[in-house]
Amino acid sequence: MIAAAAAVFLFAPAVLPAQDARKIVARAAQAWEQSQERTADWVYVERAIDRRLDGGGHVRSVMDKTHEWRLIERTPHRRLIAQDGKPVPPDEVERQAAALEAERKARAGEPPDARRKRISAYEERQRRIVEAVREIPEAFDFVVVREEMVEGRPAWVIQGRPRPGYRPRSQRAAIFPHLRCTLWIDKAEGHAARLEAELFETYSVGWILVRIHDGAWVKYTQSRHSPGLWLPSRMEYQASARIGLFRMLRTHTEIGYRDWRPEGTTRTTSVEAAMSCRACFFSVNAASR
Repeated sequence: MIAAAAAVFLFAPAVLPAQDARKIVARAAQAWEQSQERTADWVYVERAIDRRLDGGGHVRSVMDKTHEWRLIERTPHRRLIAQDGKPVPPDEVERQAAALEAERKARAGEPPDARRKRISAYEERQRRIVEAVREIPEAFDFVVVREEMVEGRPAWVIQGRPRPGYRPRSQRAAIFPHLRCTLWIDKAEGHAARLEAELFETYSVGWILVRIHDGAWVKYTQSRHSPGLWLPSRMEYQASARIGLFRMLRTHTEIGYRDWRPEGTTRTTSVEAAMSCRACFFSVNAASR
């Protein structure tokens, strides 16, 4: 009996108080924000594979495109570099290069008012994402349930459930009360190595009444680029949504990120996998697009 009790104690999951778990998550949110600031003007490659599904969950169509993203005059521009896993043909390479140069010239010479509006709109979108991420620590009741190795590094495994009484302050955070989540947070550096979230009840968004059905899920991973710097590597999500009265959208999407580098340098890393732009945790909303 004593031996059995000792075994339970020794091999039980490592559970920490909710207050400590919340501090770990808050640290991860801050670390994410710092990484975004450090790499705001970096170039990266994104491969997005979007599968549209029928009512039975079977694939109806697939769109597979790879783009290189960079900032031009402080807002993003993408250049198509591959389709269906194959590099675009030489004539398309030339067309994309010409389009990139034309966009550089257009943005460099645009009127001041147009420039301000373009930059302001982009910065506002980024600000809303950051605001929502900052709400994550208070949006859920967290508990550390165990430890696991993620890419050879020890990580806390933290479960989050909607916190009773929480009221979202930002539009993007409005989905949080409808989500359950699990985070894998690196013990040494405090970054979120992985996130999984699931919608446990139907969520309505937007004035055109987009209804994202329960069961939608997202999986997101980051990889360690260098000490203290973690970057998106993979995102995968599946969702079904009704848009308006008649249109149904069912999608299963994988997005991989690689070749993160400062503008003007050669490719130095290959952080393959998936996740949309750099907004991390909110891809379930993509089902409404």
